Amino acid sequence: MYRQQIRIFIFTWSMNMIIVTLIGYFPRLEEFLYLRGIFNILILVYLWKEFRITDKVSKFIFIFVAYLFILCLFSSNIRLSLVMTVKTSLGMIVYMLGRRFFSNYQQFNRLLHYYKYLFILLLLTIVFSNILGIGQAGYGKDTDIKDSLIFGSVGVNITKLLIIPILIAPVYLYHVRGKMNKQVTLGVIIIGIIITLIAFKRSSTLGLLGGGLVYAFLMQKSKLVKSLIYIVIVAYFSFPIYKDYLLSGFEARKSQLYYVSEESESMEQEARYWETVKVLKALKEDDLSHTIFGSEIFNEFDYFNVRRMLHIDYNVILNGSGILGLFMFLIIYYYIIRKALFFYSKSTNEYIKLISISVISMVVFAMLISVGGSVRSFDFRGPIFIYIGAALGFIECEFKRNWLIRHEQMHLRKLPVDNTILMK
Repeated sequence: MYRQQIRIFIFTWSMNMIIVTLIGYFPRLEEFLYLRGIFNILILVYLWKEFRITDKVSKFIFIFVAYLFILCLFSSNIRLSLVMTVKTSLGMIVYMLGRRFFSNYQQFNRLLHYYKYLFILLLLTIVFSNILGIGQAGYGKDTDIKDSLIFGSVGVNITKLLIIPILIAPVYLYHVRGKMNKQVTLGVIIIGIIITLIAFKRSSTLGLLGGGLVYAFLMQKSKLVKSLIYIVIVAYFSFPIYKDYLLSGFEARKSQLYYVSEESESMEQEARYWETVKVLKALKEDDLSHTIFGSEIFNEFDYFNVRRMLHIDYNVILNGSGILGLFMFLIIYYYIIRKALFFYSKSTNEYIKLISISVISMVVFAMLISVGGSVRSFDFRGPIFIYIGAALGFIECEFKRNWLIRHEQMHLRKLPVDNTILMK
């Protein structure tokens, strides 16, 4: 069932990941990205029959996306607003396809392999970039430092993608058999974590820590402790290998750590702090229409008369779509977390609990990474929402299947049945 559609869907997102990690090496081919965008749209149009708005998350995604497209009509640069809205929409509506295509055990496991290969692709990109000496080496002038790690053609932004399979790794590890295989897999994951820390990209590090803390609070403590002990041991004994990279990354980044001075009240300097001040000031001083509906969706350039775009997603949404838009944006995350927590609390199955935790971890990561800006990138947000949709769809199907089994057993024994699961 859906075999052909799933092949096309996975091929499309695999192609996206390959292109986004390699296109930076071939600047002359960057115009190809427009064709890629058109191809993605055509694929989603082809799959439109498979979209199902059956849960609150899907409903609010659809309402939010429709709302953004309506706001584009009031922009002074409709083309820019439309292009950015399409990118934002693509990264979110794939939730519905993930929920539709990967809701059974076999297809969900197939999707896990997709993230495994994505992780391998990202690591190989970094390895070959360092072997060949091509790509971006981080922040500042650290490209001239010999002991600086090169992060491929997209630079430290690759860590935002790298963290996604890292946070899904506990679910994948559940299927790995053999002590040696588990240790090797965990060792490779640790390499990904170390690379993320070396990059010193603040939003990525914050997102990784936030997603990791979700596992720390909700995961079975005995298994968590074993993994943490292994991670600490490997990180400690391998420290001499990456020490110079870590120190050089810190040296290149420390001058850019945030500080606030009254002399630099500009969106061009100390940007994220002052952009927030500007957005809140506009919200207070502009008319009621701006407060509720925002102004110039994804076109803050004209609204603030600046060359630098807003970087914090919450500022982008608040300024462009108002309090109403920000409410819809946040309530999508709220309903995802609420549903995952419901399944986590109701399930007695270890695997279902683990998947529920991974969904919450992914949402926390997405919300924290928004401080660095990600809402315009369907390359980044797409894999997040695909997984969330697939995970919740799979869990829900498992619950319903188990409910039907219990219902049949209860019916035979003439006992009352709890309908809570189906009502959710």
